[in-house]
Amino acid sequence: MAQLLVISYLTLLTFASAGPVEPRQQSLALPKSYVAFGDSYSAGIGSGKFLTISADGADNACARMDGSYPWEIFKFNLFEPVLTEFRDFYSCSGAVMDDIGTQVQKLQGKKADLITLSISGNDFFFGEIVTECVYPYKITGISDFQKICSDALTKSQNAVKDPANWNKYLSKVLLAKSALNPGGTLIITGYAKFFPTPQTNDKCESTYFMPVTAFQALTMKKDNRLRMNSLVDDVNSHIQTEVVAKAGDGVHFIDIDKAFEGHRFCEPKNGNDPIGSNNADVWFNDLETTLDETGPYNPASTNLEMQAWNKWSSGLPAGFKDPPGFTGRGITDKLQQNSSFHPKSPGQKSITVQILNYLIMNSVKSGKVTVGPAQYCMTTNHGAPQKCFQIPAGCGVKNAIDNTPPTIFCADGTTPTPTLS
Repeated sequence: MAQLLVISYLTLLTFASAGPVEPRQQSLALPKSYVAFGDSYSAGIGSGKFLTISADGADNACARMDGSYPWEIFKFNLFEPVLTEFRDFYSCSGAVMDDIGTQVQKLQGKKADLITLSISGNDFFFGEIVTECVYPYKITGISDFQKICSDALTKSQNAVKDPANWNKYLSKVLLAKSALNPGGTLIITGYAKFFPTPQTNDKCESTYFMPVTAFQALTMKKDNRLRMNSLVDDVNSHIQTEVVAKAGDGVHFIDIDKAFEGHRFCEPKNGNDPIGSNNADVWFNDLETTLDETGPYNPASTNLEMQAWNKWSSGLPAGFKDPPGFTGRGITDKLQQNSSFHPKSPGQKSITVQILNYLIMNSVKSGKVTVGPAQYCMTTNHGAPQKCFQIPAGCGVKNAIDNTPPTIFCADGTTPTPTLS
């Protein structure tokens, strides 16, 4: 079938019920090139299957997956012109701030228009909190599991409060920024809280995340959830005040947390299944989540997050085995362990959409995008009827070059189905 040549034009409509789109600093064009730096949050561990595309050949070792937000950004391909390949994917599970220099070196002097970065969860010992507060197990000689959890939380809080860590973070961001082309954009993504605001005596107060009943040691207590949530908020806040505010033009922060509302562990609506291991509406993996990847995982030897799980595994009592009916890779499997408390593919897609929305909103002057509230109309040179779609406020599209309905990217992380108007 001959492809229709489509001429797109825009009719901007302002609605009485919607305020004007807030102006932002505008770039002149959509990016032409892209690099991803960071840790497991952007490598996408637990979000799909291993990739085999990156220039450094470390996709398996770094657990880079096809559900990750860098790969989703490439697949949506808002680049101008479109990218035909994406090889500069250097995010690596277990990475810490000191690894950013090595990731930048892998570019071998190349520059990019867009860089994304997620980093610091391992520097602040998030993995240790998960093993000590979420999945502790009964072991001879230990009785006060809450103290061990509290100590892990305090260790993390002290690291977040340490100005030296934020000075280091800033220095690594400036190093990553040096890989930008003039006028380029470096987007830092934060982290998402694992729990909604806890309620007294809610279902999770009496819920064990450790799936093997005989070894359960600590329920998901309200105070622990509050402290874990507070840590995530503190990290996100410090990234904005201690890094982005000091890094100069071209460095931006996207707060991914709000889009995860309603999709966390222990949501009240999931009272019969508060963990939601295989609930698609819960956007975090846990030890019982059935992962898409079934092949072997050979993690990088420098994986700091792996160290917390290796310590956890080394002390498992004799007789420890998966619970009856378990269908995942296995509780002692390295990929299963390290995927826990990381976003599933819907969470990764939400991050993707927020990043792409940001790019669209900041590329209006390019003439290649349309932002809402607006009506977006397409017609053909064969006299076919126009097709007009409604773009909501806070959302935008890349203008189509064929007869494909546009994908709408909204600031809340959603991609609503185009509605004919």
